[in-house]
Amino acid sequence: MILKPLFKIPSVSEGSVTGVDYTTDINGSNLVSFIVKTLSCIILFYLISGLVDDSSAQSSLFQSIVLTSIPILVYAYLLLREWNCVWIIVGLYFLKCGIGVFHYLTFVDPDYFLHPTSVKLTAVKDFIGMFDQVRLFANNYWGGTSSFSDLAYMPHAELYCLIAAIFHKIGVFILSIIPVNAFSSIMMATMIGYVTKLRNGNWAASLILAGLFPLSLITSYFFRDMVGLLIATFFLMCILLAKRNILFWLIIASVFFYLQRTVYVLLPIAAYIIWLFFKNRSEGNNKNTILIVCLIPILCVASYFSSSIFEQNEGYLSVIDNIFMYLLFPVRYFMCIIGPFPWSNTFNSPESTFYLQDYVFSSAMFYITLRVFPNLYQDFINKKSVDYMVILALLIMISGIFNSQTRLSYIGFGVCFFIPYLSSFFNKEDFKMFHLKYFVYMALFNIIYVSLGIGGLSTIFK
Repeated sequence: MILKPLFKIPSVSEGSVTGVDYTTDINGSNLVSFIVKTLSCIILFYLISGLVDDSSAQSSLFQSIVLTSIPILVYAYLLLREWNCVWIIVGLYFLKCGIGVFHYLTFVDPDYFLHPTSVKLTAVKDFIGMFDQVRLFANNYWGGTSSFSDLAYMPHAELYCLIAAIFHKIGVFILSIIPVNAFSSIMMATMIGYVTKLRNGNWAASLILAGLFPLSLITSYFFRDMVGLLIATFFLMCILLAKRNILFWLIIASVFFYLQRTVYVLLPIAAYIIWLFFKNRSEGNNKNTILIVCLIPILCVASYFSSSIFEQNEGYLSVIDNIFMYLLFPVRYFMCIIGPFPWSNTFNSPESTFYLQDYVFSSAMFYITLRVFPNLYQDFINKKSVDYMVILALLIMISGIFNSQTRLSYIGFGVCFFIPYLSSFFNKEDFKMFHLKYFVYMALFNIIYVSLGIGGLSTIFK
């Protein structure tokens, strides 16, 4: 039985956003139906993985890619009910799998099938550690010989354990991550398209933008972020679709956001409180405004300290203790979205080609900065309610920038939540013109900071 909330709070679905048809009202949705459809397709993905022949890396890879397309197709139809979009979604899935296979076999390890459990990407230490953790869970935990606590040696090992469940079915090979990443990112994109459709936005554009989300393009990249993003998006959808018991879903979402990164633990609740503040402001209602204003910084600071307390994360400790990091905030963000340049430097080292998706993402960040932030500023000036998804995305981005070890993935994790709002004023011609301007600006700014002897992004983040 679902617990009743401790206090009555309105649905997130209220409010409005700039646009002709787009609204944050959720119409024609059913939370229970959404949960059943999503979990059923995830379970189908797990069960169908058991049909894969894991006797060789080659059969494992190509069979798992083909079979995993089945739950993708089923989920796309159940959620969107549009066959044209279903085939687009399936096409995006195979495209992303193809990019992952091509990239790894071309740039990283052309002899992969001769030694599919040998990690060639030695320049990225996290890659090795993550694969080792997944291999332990797949062989020992899911093999039934060891307990979880005996095997978990990395932060948030729960996600690695979930990934290992699929590896146990399809084979413990490096490129077994491709169907996992592709499935997770396309499921996430389908949810983003679905919520945009419920809000009368440009959901076809939203679906494609989310499906081609830059940080999920190279599916052979061995990291946990795509699975974490799928879980976070699922619980975000539960918050948006819930007609009641919002507090219950906020708490559950916070627990699962923690699985991705400790610092995210209180962000769903903090975002909701900020949303309440903007809602009350737009309605001219000052009730509880002081309480809301006080709670916002308390929850945000508690989130930052959670990483330093539970993980001894020096990245957040150094920011909290160093006021200079706060002054550098706009500089750090600016440097993230303009470089590095030129991208061709990536091909000097095969291992460095993994960072191509980071460079593509810097372009997306620049676009969002130019197109979304001015609209949000106008909404603020006009005292309009701000979309809950946008607020949550901003908090995730800020939590990434306030880490001395800032990476684009830390900032990018929440950016896909901008997509429904972005789709309300997305224009193809504007998008083309933007990219022309972007490359000019990126080249100019990089020439300036290189000529000043800064030498690269890493010096800005220390």
